[in-house]
Amino acid sequence: MIDLHAHVLPGIDDGAKSVSESLEMLSDAFSQGVRTCAGTPHMVLHKDNALELFLERREESVSMLRAGMEESTLPLPELCLGAEVFLDHDIHELPGVEKLCISETPYMLIELPFTRYNPYWSEWVYSLTLKGILPVIAHIERYAAAERILADFSGMPVFFQLNASLVSSFRGKRFFKKLLSAEVPCLFSSDMHNTKNRKCEMQKAFHLLFIMEVLHKKVMNKIFWNIEMIL
Repeated sequence: MIDLHAHVLPGIDDGAKSVSESLEMLSDAFSQGVRTCAGTPHMVLHKDNALELFLERREESVSMLRAGMEESTLPLPELCLGAEVFLDHDIHELPGVEKLCISETPYMLIELPFTRYNPYWSEWVYSLTLKGILPVIAHIERYAAAERILADFSGMPVFFQLNASLVSSFRGKRFFKKLLSAEVPCLFSSDMHNTKNRKCEMQKAFHLLFIMEVLHKKVMNKIFWNIEMIL
C-alpha cells in the first residue's frame, strides 16, 4: 500500500514532533503493509514568499528524517514528498504551485476550509485542473457539507481521499457506502499525526474493506488504495 496523506515529517506542523517520533510512525505504518508513505505537511498560501519558505522548511525536515532513516535498523517504507495545501481563491495564480504536488506527479492534496460552505470552492479547484493539476480532496468525510461538495465537484477530474479510520465507525461506513453507490473516485490514506490518538490505521481499514468485498462484491475495484492505481 501507499499512504498518500501522512504528517510524518518532524517539526514542521502538528504531526511528528521529532525524528524519533517520525521513525516510530513510519515503522508502525510498515508493519501494517504501507511500503511508500507521502509526507504531506500543512501548507497555507497567504504570504508572498510562503511557497519558497515552505519548501525550505520541508527540505530541512526531510533531510533530518532521511538521516534518521539511514541510521535506523527498523523496516521502514520509502518516503516521498507532497503537501496538504489549504484551498485559497488565488492558489492557481501562484508561480510554482505545481511544486506542491506529490512526488512529481500531477496529484495535489487539497484541504478545504472548515468554515461555512462556499459555492466558489469548485471554481477554485477547477482553476487548478486547468493548470494540469489533479486535486485530491483531503478527508472528504470531515466536512459538514461533504455531500454538497461531492455534488458541486462532480464531473471534474478530482479524487476524494478518505481517512482509514473512517471505516471503524457506523457513520463512516454509512458515508463510505454512499460513495460506493455513487461510484465516486476515492482513495484511503492514514492522515496520521502520531502513534496515539491519530495513528496509522491502514491495515484495519484494509481488513474491514476486504470483508465488505467478500460480503457485497465489487467493493475493492471501486476504490483506489494508492496513487499507483490512479497514475
